Amino acid sequence: MAIGTMAGGTLGGAIAAWLIPAFGWHSIFLVSGSFTLLCAALSAFYLPESLSFLARKGRHEDAQAWVTRVMARTANVNRDIAAEPFEDGVPAEVGTRLLSSANLRVNVGLWIAFFAISYASFAYMSWTPTVLVGAGFNLLSAIKCTSIYTLSAAIGAVTCAICLPRFGSRLLLVGSLGMTIAASFALPNLLATGIAATGAVSIAMFVVGFGEGMSTSTIYALAAMAYPARAAMLAEKFPDVAQVLTLSQPSPEMLGDPEQSPEYARVANDGMAEICSRWPEQFPVFVAALPMNNVPAALEEMDRAIGTLGARGVQVVTNVNGRPLDDPEFFPIFEAMATKYELPVWMHPFRPGTTSDYKGEERSKYEVWQVLGWPFETSVAMSRMVFSGLLKKLPALRIITHHCGGMLPYFAGRAESLWAQLGSRSADDSEADVLKRLSRPPIEYFKMFYGDTVLGGSASALRCGLDFFGVDHVVFASDCPFDPEGGPMFIREGIRSIESLDLSEEDREKLYLGNALKLMRMPRIGKQ
Repeated sequence: MAIGTMAGGTLGGAIAAWLIPAFGWHSIFLVSGSFTLLCAALSAFYLPESLSFLARKGRHEDAQAWVTRVMARTANVNRDIAAEPFEDGVPAEVGTRLLSSANLRVNVGLWIAFFAISYASFAYMSWTPTVLVGAGFNLLSAIKCTSIYTLSAAIGAVTCAICLPRFGSRLLLVGSLGMTIAASFALPNLLATGIAATGAVSIAMFVVGFGEGMSTSTIYALAAMAYPARAAMLAEKFPDVAQVLTLSQPSPEMLGDPEQSPEYARVANDGMAEICSRWPEQFPVFVAALPMNNVPAALEEMDRAIGTLGARGVQVVTNVNGRPLDDPEFFPIFEAMATKYELPVWMHPFRPGTTSDYKGEERSKYEVWQVLGWPFETSVAMSRMVFSGLLKKLPALRIITHHCGGMLPYFAGRAESLWAQLGSRSADDSEADVLKRLSRPPIEYFKMFYGDTVLGGSASALRCGLDFFGVDHVVFASDCPFDPEGGPMFIREGIRSIESLDLSEEDREKLYLGNALKLMRMPRIGKQ
């Protein structure tokens, strides 16, 4: 947004410099007014409605299409959205919370910052031509200097986007405001010399614009971080709940090639580490994202995230852009987690909507790809790890599977009996010796995995998972904020499912906290 504003100002200045000498000042209003009307008409036809508006109005197909378009521009993946709207629209307490006394200091600070920067920005754009003409510049030179200001502001906004993840908001804000103030105080002395200082004035205008563009963009970034909706929700509705942060999909390797994905992983891990440092009671630790399509870089980022940032595990998806996790290339990653760090690996399923349910169709229908496809993906990845011998080679490897092990707990009898005959149904007997290479029955390897409690609040499904993995191999998780209420529902229903099973106090403590602490090798967490 900041770039668009300044780029538009630059273009407007250039057009004005051409129009006024040729057609007079009236032409500016005719051209700009016509252009504004055209943009308004195009916006009405082409700009999408907001996602929250579509959800509140029950226009779920339009909302799904909105998400698909956005995700298609950033990665070749599909994402799901909540199938139900908020029952009562946007919760009324959202606006009240933003204006509450708890946010008074943040609100006042941001309002002052936005006012000051906006005042300076529009003052420069509005009055620079007049001031320069008064100092002896001709109108054309004055307009060109104004265009330099707006162009440099756009460059400053781009620079902010590049530098913000590397240097943080405070350094950028102090630096950009400092250069803006210094150049602003230098301008009166330069203007006093008149037209002879045209070059110096142009440089000063560039510095002022660059600093304002960078500071404006930095303020927008600060505003986005100033209102932690998820942290506030946890503090208000679940004061005893702390969350281990993991990166939502798309993962780094889905977003870029092997040269790009390491930087995406670094940005994600730095961001999660910053969240944990700002709200340690709600988010005490995080799990690192890795650029899995670049194994050497993944190992380096693993060392940095765990050793420097304090991550307590890593997360992988069930396939690396279509490649199985038991591919020998990925073995060093699992080996390092099992033997060097002795920390868990979170495994999240992924199967895009472009994977059709039947060969004759172009894509999956009715969101089968996610509802049923993701548990299937988890089960396939677990199976490949078992039969490839990965768990035999790395018996200390701890893998936490999403949705409590996918399909395996519920098909345990079928899996045990049929895989006991592995190779007997293969046309060429190519898999007849697989069982001989394992040191225990396949079903015992499957029970080495861990499962989480993300089952939509189904107590019967959780009971089945506990019977399969055992209470020592299940950890509480919520899938927050991907529920119809934006976070609270899955936490609430997950707790309800555990409480409804009539477990002992010791077993409940293991599910809620004890097993996770043991996996992450931590004595305590959050407010404990």
